Amino acid sequence: MHKSTIVQLVQLLEEDGHAVRTGNISALEPILEQKSELLITLESSPNKYTDIAIIRAKAARNEALLAAAIRGVKTARNRLLELERVKSELRVYGKDGSLQQTKGHSSALERKA
Repeated sequence: MHKSTIVQLVQLLEEDGHAVRTGNISALEPILEQKSELLITLESSPNKYTDIAIIRAKAARNEALLAAAIRGVKTARNRLLELERVKSELRVYGKDGSLQQTKGHSSALERKA
């Protein structure tokens, strides 16, 4: 049973990594619950160093994937905020060479007769 638990945990770690790589964030919660249950089972039994090393390596890889995904989301969010800011204001240089801000135009179409 112990080996089966390790195999199941390794499989879940693979699924976890795949979910992060494919952007299937909704799949992470059920995987987390299953991993937690398996880890509790593993804590109560003797473990080989090699088994723990495999699990640790896969968990570290998934941690790096999650960190990269978080950085990507933050970067995208910041870029969208910057585009929204640019859309709402216009910066121009005045006659004296100083940077001045003016209000941007609405994105609605204007009809001129």
